[in-house]
Amino acid sequence: MGMLRSGNESELVKTLDYHAEGGTIQVNGQACALTKYRVQANYQIPGYRTQIECSLPNKQTYKNVETMSGDYAWDEDIPGAELVPGKGKATPKPEALEERRIRLWASPHGAPKAAIAGAAGLPPDDLLLRLQKLSPTLGFASENREWAREWLADPFTQDALLVQQCVVRMLFALRAMAESRAEELTQS
Repeated sequence: MGMLRSGNESELVKTLDYHAEGGTIQVNGQACALTKYRVQANYQIPGYRTQIECSLPNKQTYKNVETMSGDYAWDEDIPGAELVPGKGKATPKPEALEERRIRLWASPHGAPKAAIAGAAGLPPDDLLLRLQKLSPTLGFASENREWAREWLADPFTQDALLVQQCVVRMLFALRAMAESRAEELTQS
């Protein structure tokens, strides 16, 4: 994960490199058991590459690299296809652009960045604000602009407050689960 090291920086996470093995995804309506899953996301220059390798029920291997950068989306048979002439094949996928933008900005790391940018009052033609019509769950309309300005002015303190709130909510959830389980055990 690419993080800046100063509390005075306006952005915290610039890039993310996520690796996984195991789990299941859907490929053409079929379950596909993951053997490799890698997401490389860039929030500064909006884009990402998702490398997928999995086994279909008929034991056939499925491999694809889904890529999006700026106003373009394409698939690759290998990461960086066609950057070197004769190496790999890149296939344009303009119909996948909006879905891939939503994946980037509605992800756990992308959604807060999109909401902060929207609440900070970016120009209406900005990509993040165009995403509002694609994914209303990002909450652009309801965000308080002052909250975003406070966050950008002191992200270290705001992060600490956010973590504190999350821990408190988690403790309340654990307490509720424990009380529910205790009630089940005492009634049986």
